[in-house]
Amino acid sequence: MPDEKHSALDLISEILDKVIDTQQASTEAMTGLKSAVEQNGERLHELNSHFKNGFRSELKEHVSSQTVKCEDAMSNLKDEISELQITMKAFHELMSKPSYWIKLILTTVVATTTAIGGIVALIIKLMS
Repeated sequence: MPDEKHSALDLISEILDKVIDTQQASTEAMTGLKSAVEQNGERLHELNSHFKNGFRSELKEHVSSQTVKCEDAMSNLKDEISELQITMKAFHELMSKPSYWIKLILTTVVATTTAIGGIVALIIKLMS
């Protein structure tokens, strides 16, 4: 019976040693976890204050500057469209005038006649 008590005590001692080792490892892990949670909390607090203070004004300034740039671009585009409409209207008016077409046809006939005359003169010169 003393051997049984001795072996039971050894078994209990081993179990208690393992429980103590596990408890120590658990305590170390919990300490590390607590430290990580505290660091994350501090980082979140820093980010939160940045977003509330600095980032909000930076974002507002960026949006404002981009809005001004877009408004300027739209104004320039409106001016260019206006100028293009004036040019297109003038072109349309020019194309609508019969005198333009008469000048165009006469210019084409004269240019064609001149070209044909030049070709005929060249052929006559080559044949002689």
